[in-house]
Amino acid sequence: MKKFLKILGFFVLVTATTQCLAGDEIDAKLAKKEKKELTKEQKRLEKERKQEEKLRKKEMKVLEKENKKKQAEEKRKARKQKQEQRKFEDKMKAEEAKLHKDFEKERTNKTKKYERAQREEARKIKQIEKENRARAKKEQRQLAKMKREEEKHLACLTEKNKEHEKQLKKDEVKFKNRSLAANWKNLRKAEVETEYKDGKYADVHMLPAWPFSNWFFKEKAMLNVNATYWYATDSYDSDGASRDLTALAFGEQKIHLKDILLASKLLGSHQVELINANSQLFGMDNFIRYFGNNIINFNGKTEKYGLEFDFARHVLRDDITIGIQVPVLYVRNRLDENMEFSASNIHGNDPYIEDTTLVYQEALRRVLKSKGINELGGSACGLGDITLFGNVEVTTRYIDKIVVGLKVGLPTGKEESMSK
Repeated sequence: MKKFLKILGFFVLVTATTQCLAGDEIDAKLAKKEKKELTKEQKRLEKERKQEEKLRKKEMKVLEKENKKKQAEEKRKARKQKQEQRKFEDKMKAEEAKLHKDFEKERTNKTKKYERAQREEARKIKQIEKENRARAKKEQRQLAKMKREEEKHLACLTEKNKEHEKQLKKDEVKFKNRSLAANWKNLRKAEVETEYKDGKYADVHMLPAWPFSNWFFKEKAMLNVNATYWYATDSYDSDGASRDLTALAFGEQKIHLKDILLASKLLGSHQVELINANSQLFGMDNFIRYFGNNIINFNGKTEKYGLEFDFARHVLRDDITIGIQVPVLYVRNRLDENMEFSASNIHGNDPYIEDTTLVYQEALRRVLKSKGINELGGSACGLGDITLFGNVEVTTRYIDKIVVGLKVGLPTGKEESMSK
């Protein structure tokens, strides 16, 4: 269309030019009119050309849109086809993988089954070999056991023969020793009878009482049990006078309340004063204030039960002795305390003197408890100190008996407590 318009314009232009050249004799007005008409025709043609160009561009845009739609549709179809192709390929791959997996699984199962069968066969073979080895070992052990029993039986017979020979020799030696001992006893008996007649043992009652560790005995072993009992309420002071047993623990001097309670001593010497000095109530304040010079009387007694187990035995020879002494003791102590509270010493004119005395007795117990005297007496039971001893008798013709011994005391008894 554009090419056609260009040709037409060119043709008109050529025609107009030819007419101008050929019509020199045409009037100028006619030429001007024709030129005007030609210009008008050119503008019309140019306008039509622009409209056609605009239509052509519009058509080109429409064509381009349609081409783009077609291309997009083709791309969408291609994409969809590609997706379907990919899905198909994935499906084929999945089926192929599944088939491959099933094939591999089946092959693995067959392989495992075959290997399991081989292992089972190998296990059976090993079991048979193990049973054969165990049977062979058992037979070997039985043969070795039978051989050892035979050797043991022969050794027992040989040992019995040797023991019989040794026993015969021992019996022969014992018989000789018994004969020699009997002869020595007879000679010793005759010698002792002669010594008795000569008055050698006339002063035996003057000999000291030997302790168990120094006893002489002819038996192989000796067991001795001693039972003892002590009871005491009094003791002697430094002047030889009879005093209460508590003097051994507390001393010979009389004990006043101010001797063991510093507060009572300070109040008695007026170095300190009570806060409620004018109080009419009886109690600990009045007790430590007015009874500092009172004497505390203690009365005690002790009982002791003892049971001693002594054991001695000859070892190696009759002149070597070892032994042990184990004492079991039970001790019971009793301690009573009292203080006299006269009516003149009690603060105030209290009609209930007996009740007041009980209160002061309780205050005295509190004072003693604060000083560590927690129990007025007490008891204890247990092992005493264990004694180990050993003696060796030295034989000489110059002295009747020489005994050298060692005695060791094991301090297994409990320590004394001054608060009981």
